[in-house]
Amino acid sequence: MPARLLPTSSASPPSSPSKSTPSTCEPAKRNNFLAKFKSSAIYKVLFIPDLCDIIVRFLYDPDRPETRVSVARLARTHPKLHHTASRILWGNMDSFVPLLKLIPGYTWRKDRDERGDTRWDVEEANTTGSKSSQTVVDTVRFEHHSRYVKKFIWTDKDLTPRTLSFFVNALSSLNKPWLPAVRVFDDLSLHSVPPFALVASPNLQDLWVTATLAKEEALMALFDELLSRCRDLQHLHIREPRRTDERGLGDSKVFYPAFTNFLRKGIDGKALMGLRTLRMTVPIVWEDIVSLARLPCLEGVDVALWIDPKLPTDFERLPPGSFPSLTRLWLDLPALNAEAEHLLDSIDSVCLADISMLITDVAPDATRVCRLFEGLTKSPFRDALTRFFFVVSSASQESIVPGSRTLASSTYTLRPLLRLRNLRCLDLGLPRITLCCDDVNALASAFPRLERIKVQQTWDGMTPVGVECLSAFSAKCPDLKHIGFDVWLGRTLCSCETCRHPVTTKSVTRHSCRVLCPDKFNYHCTVAYLMILFPGTATPELRAKYMQYLVRANAIARGSGEVVTGEGAAGEGAVGEGAAGEGAAGEGAAGEVAAGEAAAGEVADEVAAGDAQ
Repeated sequence: MPARLLPTSSASPPSSPSKSTPSTCEPAKRNNFLAKFKSSAIYKVLFIPDLCDIIVRFLYDPDRPETRVSVARLARTHPKLHHTASRILWGNMDSFVPLLKLIPGYTWRKDRDERGDTRWDVEEANTTGSKSSQTVVDTVRFEHHSRYVKKFIWTDKDLTPRTLSFFVNALSSLNKPWLPAVRVFDDLSLHSVPPFALVASPNLQDLWVTATLAKEEALMALFDELLSRCRDLQHLHIREPRRTDERGLGDSKVFYPAFTNFLRKGIDGKALMGLRTLRMTVPIVWEDIVSLARLPCLEGVDVALWIDPKLPTDFERLPPGSFPSLTRLWLDLPALNAEAEHLLDSIDSVCLADISMLITDVAPDATRVCRLFEGLTKSPFRDALTRFFFVVSSASQESIVPGSRTLASSTYTLRPLLRLRNLRCLDLGLPRITLCCDDVNALASAFPRLERIKVQQTWDGMTPVGVECLSAFSAKCPDLKHIGFDVWLGRTLCSCETCRHPVTTKSVTRHSCRVLCPDKFNYHCTVAYLMILFPGTATPELRAKYMQYLVRANAIARGSGEVVTGEGAAGEGAVGEGAAGEGAAGEGAAGEVAAGEAAAGEVADEVAAGDAQ
């Protein structure tokens, strides 16, 4: 007989006393916390890409290593923060080493080269059996992080040449640039550049190259590949090295034909039609200007134009509609010749706002300068021009033949500029120029929106203008911040109303006036007058110092019946003593104190007394 089964009860066994255990309540608490956190504003801000990017950029400082560590930890905190933090952490790089160290299986060590610089090396680069170019390399992490690099600075100080060559062969299977998303590449090296295929991304927009004679062949190869690999290039900067013994490409015989050919191929093949900026300290030739004039998007040109004086005067003319988008033109010219005048006359841009011209070798005569200024007033960009810089270098004085006509300018030379009513910055450096008080007054009246004016002479035998004439700028240019003239106190003050009653302005925070006086006493009186006109260029302590000097000098003069003189010549007053405004630039007092006002008034009295003597 089968065994009788015990009756089963459908009721569940008695439950244990209700007691919340950690294993059961923690998930509930965590879910509740996350539910509240995800609905908070903090959560929404952190996971909005644009706002999170702003926050992380405030955290990251390339000059502080601890911030790099903080951003790296943030990238490992949450998957949604990884992309933003990695983009900022890897965005700007100046070495391939951090990227190459992501490739496993290599032993890194530091090595010192023959010049004493410390570079990174891998032991496998010295052997041929362990790691060869045919070895399969794990590049997953390398490719992932290399996409974040947007700007790369090449210094040629991180890898040994042997290691660089080793990785070029080892990663040749990628068949693409090491930095596929780089937009800015800056070459600071003096002797070599990396193979351009490593950084020649289709996204490259801004290319900076330091041109030396040692890199001549590398630059030729760069020009050959640039047109086919980087068709979206917008900014090209080729600069010569500074403060080094390396020779620039000015001594090269093959660079100029190669660059001219590069421009013509790029324009004919439509590869450079998007170029917006060209900046070169290496001189270019007139044929390059003719090619650049055809670029429809070119906005900024900063070049040194070399023109062979032995060439015939019948040069190639610029086509109609040249430089239609130009907004900035900076030129270094050996002389103001027909090519330069034709260039300015042919610009068909209505938005050219900034022109800078530096004449380095041969000073032009006043007639040619006046004709150049007259051409500006008839140009399509005359209403857009806000900054004009025209300087004849002092070195041009050495090229003058003894006994030749003096290259002097006057108000007649500057008269055409008075029609450019929208000028905000005017810098003129002419060999010699003679201005009277009426001329200065005309300049101040012509440019009511002026923010900077500097009219000075670059040759010996300067003719200064009376310092009291500068009061016209204080009265008529309320936005003026910087002023510079060759000034002196003169033997008699001007009789016009503005000069007899000088107007003080605090808008001027810096002046570069050169004080040219025959003696030390008049020099200090002129400086004191400048302090009265432009009190923002000197501290109250400096004004008090000059006041004490003038009081003491006048006391001596009254006692002896003579005016105090010094041994300084006119040039020494400007060079050795230095203008007080230049020394105190940017140190303007925050406000006028009573003592400073009293000192300025006493200085004015002493200046008048000194002038009467």
